[in-house]
Amino acid sequence: MHAALTAGARAFACVAFALLTLVPIRGLSDEASPSPGASPSPTPKPGTTYENYLGKIIAHASTREGYTIPIAELERLGARTVGDVLQFVPGAFLRQTGTDGSLQTIQLRGNGAAQTLVLLDGRPVNEADTGVTDLTSMPLDGVQAISVVEGGLSSRYGSGAIGGVVNITTKRPNSIPRESAYGQVGYEGAYGAGAGFTVGGAQDGLRVDAFTRYAENTFDYPGYEGVAAGTRTNNDARVWDVTMCACFEFGDKRQWNADLHIDDNTSQIGAPGSAAFGPEFVSTLARQQRDVLRNTLNLGYGTTNSATTAILYVDGRRLHFYDPTPPFPFDDETTATQRGFSIEERIETGYRNTIAAKYEQNGAVADFAPLIARSSTTDLYVGDTYTWKGRPEIDAAVQFAHTQGSPATTLPSFAISEQVGGEQGADGTAVRASYARAFRAPNLDELYFPGFGNPSLQPEYATTFDVGARTYNREVDAFATLFGSDTNNLIVNQEIDTMGDFLPFNVGKARVRGYDLQISNAYNSRVGWQLAYSAYPVAQDLSTAPDINGVTTTGNRLLYRPTYTTGLELWRRAGHDPTPKTEVGEDGLDLLIIGRQYADEENIHLLPPYATVGFHVMRNLDEHLSLLLRVNNLMGARVQQTYGYPVLGTTFMVRLTAK
Repeated sequence: MHAALTAGARAFACVAFALLTLVPIRGLSDEASPSPGASPSPTPKPGTTYENYLGKIIAHASTREGYTIPIAELERLGARTVGDVLQFVPGAFLRQTGTDGSLQTIQLRGNGAAQTLVLLDGRPVNEADTGVTDLTSMPLDGVQAISVVEGGLSSRYGSGAIGGVVNITTKRPNSIPRESAYGQVGYEGAYGAGAGFTVGGAQDGLRVDAFTRYAENTFDYPGYEGVAAGTRTNNDARVWDVTMCACFEFGDKRQWNADLHIDDNTSQIGAPGSAAFGPEFVSTLARQQRDVLRNTLNLGYGTTNSATTAILYVDGRRLHFYDPTPPFPFDDETTATQRGFSIEERIETGYRNTIAAKYEQNGAVADFAPLIARSSTTDLYVGDTYTWKGRPEIDAAVQFAHTQGSPATTLPSFAISEQVGGEQGADGTAVRASYARAFRAPNLDELYFPGFGNPSLQPEYATTFDVGARTYNREVDAFATLFGSDTNNLIVNQEIDTMGDFLPFNVGKARVRGYDLQISNAYNSRVGWQLAYSAYPVAQDLSTAPDINGVTTTGNRLLYRPTYTTGLELWRRAGHDPTPKTEVGEDGLDLLIIGRQYADEENIHLLPPYATVGFHVMRNLDEHLSLLLRVNNLMGARVQQTYGYPVLGTTFMVRLTAK
C-alpha cells in the first residue's frame, strides 16, 4: 500500500504540474477578495469581475469550528450527492455502502453517523428508525449552501449532535440563477438531467428544482481477504428528486415571512448485498425501493431587536426491500412518519448580547409489520451569546431534554473565542475553546426491530471539548483544532448466538482524541489550493464485557474510524474574456487520502489506507452555457468504503449546463 500511495503521489504531482503550467493564464483580475468568514456567496464589490473567488469551503469566524460550502463547490466538483463535497471538510468522514444510489452517511470528529445530526433548513432529518441520514436522499440540485459546525451541540440542536451538525439550506426564489438546466453522461451507463426555475417577484415567489439520474454500475472487482474476484451486477440505480420552496414576505416593513419547503426523493436500486462471503452469495434479483417526502413550514416575525421563528414539519418514508432469490426469498416493507415543531425567540438585550430560547417537540412512528413502534422527545433550549467589543465572544447554552422511555436530562455547553491579534473581521488571529455535554437517544431499529431490537437500551451520553486557533490575512487562512469526546452507554451490536445474530447493547465507554487543520490561499483570484487534514490517534472502544466468542474489545479501535483523512484541492482560473467580462472557466485537481480502519468491533477485518485523485475542467462556452468534464478516482484505486461492498474504479462525467 505504501508503494501504491507513493506512485499515486507521483502521478498527482505530475498531473498538477501539467495542469498549472501548460495552459496560460489570461488577463485575470486582481480585485480584493471577500473577507474570511463572509457569507457563502458574497456580493461582489463594484467593478469585481467574479461573483465567487476560489475559496469554496469557508471557515467560520466564531466560537466553534465550522465551515460553509456554497453551491459553487458542489457544481465544480461535479457532485452527485451532498456527501461528495462533505468529505473535504476537516473532521468529516464519508461512508458509502457500495456505488451510486447506495446508503451514504457522514461522520464528524470520529463519532458515528448516528452521532452526527443533519438538519434541512434548520430542522432535524435523521431517520427515526435508523438514526442516520442517507445523504443520497437529500435534495442535491435544490441545495443553496451547506454549513458544518463541529463538536457537542445537543444544547442547541438536540439528540444526535455529539460529533456536530450539518445544516443543508435549500434554494429560495431569490437564488441565482433564476432558471437553469443541465444534462450529463458518465461511466457505466450513468446519465443525469435537471432543471430549476423561479416565478414571482421581490416579496413572493416559487422555486422548483428537479433532477433524475441513472447508472448501471456493473464492474469487475479484485479479490480480497481470501474472497475470489468477481463481477458486480444487479447494482443499478434510478433516482428522482423534486424540491420546491414557496416563499412570502409581507407587512408594512416586510417583517413577516412564511416559507413552505417540499422535497420528494424516490429511488430504486439493485441490492446484491455484501460480497464478503464470495460472489456465490450475492443476489442478482434483490431490489430496494425508497420514497422520502419532507414537508416544512417556516414562519417568522422580526423587529429591530427581536426575532420569532416557528418551524413545523412532517416527514414520511417508505422502504421496500425484496429478494425472490431461492432458497430464502423475502419481502419486507417499512414505513415511518416523523412530525415535529419548534418555536424560537431571539432577543438582543444589549448592543453585544443576544438571548435565545427554543421549545421543540417531535414524535415518530415506524411500522415494522406486525409491530408498530413509537418514540417522542421534548426539548427546551436556552442560550446566551455575548461579545465585548469583538473580544471575547462568549456562547453558553443549556438543554432540558426528555426522551420517551428515558429519564430527563440537562445538557450544558460553553464556548469562548478571543481575538489575540489584529481586528475582528480583518487580518488577525483568534483562539477559541468549548466544552459541552451531548447525547443520542436510541433509534427505533435499535429498540424495537423484530428479532434484533433491545427495548432496555438507554441513551448515549458524551462529554466533548475542543481548543483551536485561526489566523487569516489576504494571503492565507489557517484553522487548527484539538478535540476529544468521551461517551458513556455506548451502543454497539454484539453477537448473541452462533448463527451470527446480533443485538444492540449499552456496553460501556468510547474515547476519541484527534486534531485537524485547514489551510488555504482561498481568496487568491488566480491559483488556489486548500488542504484539510484530520487525525484520530485515539478512537477506542472501552467496553469490558466479552461477546459470545469470548472476545473483549477493550482498547480496540472503534469500527469505521479511519486513523486520518486528508483532502487537498488545487485549482486555477482559466482566465476571462474582458468583453463581455465573462469567466472562461476553471481547472482543478483534488486528492483524498483515507487511513486504515476496521470494519468490525473485534478488529479482525482491516481496511487498508487508500488514495483517490479527481480532476475537473470547466469552461463557460458563452454567457449562459458551460461545460464540465469530471474524472473521479483517476488512479483506479479499488477500495472499499464499507467491508464487503466493492466500489467503482475510474469514472468520468461530462455535464452541459444552461443558465
